[in-house]
Amino acid sequence: MTWNIALAIGIFGFVTSVTPGPNNTMLLSLGANFGARRCLPYINGILVGLTITLTALSLGFGAVLAAFPQVYFALKVVGFSYIVFLAFKIVRSSKSVDAKDASYVGFGRAIALQFVNPKAWIVGATLTSTLIPVGGGWTPTVIAIAIFLVTTWPGAFIWASIGQSLAVLLNNTRRRTIFNWVSAILLVASMIPALLV
Repeated sequence: MTWNIALAIGIFGFVTSVTPGPNNTMLLSLGANFGARRCLPYINGILVGLTITLTALSLGFGAVLAAFPQVYFALKVVGFSYIVFLAFKIVRSSKSVDAKDASYVGFGRAIALQFVNPKAWIVGATLTSTLIPVGGGWTPTVIAIAIFLVTTWPGAFIWASIGQSLAVLLNNTRRRTIFNWVSAILLVASMIPALLV
């Protein structure tokens, strides 16, 4: 793998991690409600989920999705349903913001979201089909995935930090409720472009 390709993968990883999508909407809401530090398990769960999806795509799962559109359609339906569930949890968190834990925060939930997150699959398919050298073996594939993940982490943390900085403005129940409703609507809306693909 050349330095030019490594740099392109790094830029691609960071840029895709800061563009709006289900993960970033969740991180914004979690950061606002529970602080950026509480988002670390969620961010790490995103990375583990992405590792699994990128590995699956590298092994040819993208070809399965292309060959069987009904599988991709089912993935989108399940993904949208899960996003609606998470949006409901965001709205419900308005009533228990002082709770030490939230049922939708966590490592496992973040991993699960990647399996049904169409943006993750689209980004992964782009990475594996355009930036990973064809026929180069496992070494460049592993290096490419590692670079992508390392450059994705800061972008995810930025969203959690922005959310935390908004917490100062959300110091009463009414504002926090409005923010959580807006976050939930944006989370559902972030799936619409993927549903149309």
